[in-house]
Amino acid sequence: MDPSTAKPTLDDPGLLEVVVVNFNGRETLPGTLSALVEAGIRPEQIILSDDASTDGSPEEAARTYPGIRMVRQQRNLGSANGVRNAGLALVGARYAFLTDNDIIVTRESLQLLLQVLLSTPGAVIVTPRLVDASQPDEIRHDGNRLHFIGLSGDSRRGLPVDYLPSPSVRPTFGGGIMMFDTRVGKRIGWMDCGYRQGWASDAEVQLRVRALGYEALHESR
Repeated sequence: MDPSTAKPTLDDPGLLEVVVVNFNGRETLPGTLSALVEAGIRPEQIILSDDASTDGSPEEAARTYPGIRMVRQQRNLGSANGVRNAGLALVGARYAFLTDNDIIVTRESLQLLLQVLLSTPGAVIVTPRLVDASQPDEIRHDGNRLHFIGLSGDSRRGLPVDYLPSPSVRPTFGGGIMMFDTRVGKRIGWMDCGYRQGWASDAEVQLRVRALGYEALHESR
């Protein structure tokens, strides 16, 4: 293959780092970290942003993956965006994948998200389809549209996992699991810690980047 035509991959240095948001994730965090490593993410590419856990999950993560980086709050912030931003502030790579402590990712999913950002002019955020482990045949979340009253909806929850819309990539207004272009993230100050409207703290940043002329997208494959 001609090196000049090769597509960037997860293995390229400085291209991607992962921020895992954690609070008392002793039961689920090990699976999340293990899946990331199996997907080709090295421990030194992982930043654990911990919201003052008391169950020993950060200590266990550090023992299992000595190269992992960590930022720990001294007291619980009570703000998902505050914990997200604390981890995102440590990212030095071009892209950051932001995830919770109970998400199992695959290499294929991460590579798809990366290719969307690399191939779509103006794309800043891309979110993946989510499937609940207890109902693996059904879609849990598959992107959102913005209703005229200001709320997001239409996540396709409950549809069969083999359902694939056309096109598979479309604008979105919600989903806290996302890959972010850090150049724009740093410019806009990441996520708004003062936004307290229910579960919409992730939709706020996606709406904001769209208002600034960028793209926030969802990948259904």
